Amino acid sequence: MVKDKKSLFFYYIISILKIQFIMILLLYCEYINNSIYCVVTTTLLFAMMLAFVRTELADLI
Repeated sequence: MVKDKKSLFFYYIISILKIQFIMILLLYCEYINNSIYCVVTTTLLFAMMLAFVRTELADLI
């Protein structure tokens, strides 16, 4: 667990960057080929990451 505010801030920024990376991956994937499989996989990854970040931040606060 993170105790101080500075670590929490950096952790939050890193979590946001992870989500941004997945969103960019999704957009890139749609741009290259409009594959349903790719969109579904990336959406599932995004949902899992969001749930993980939520639970982690809930534990920290």
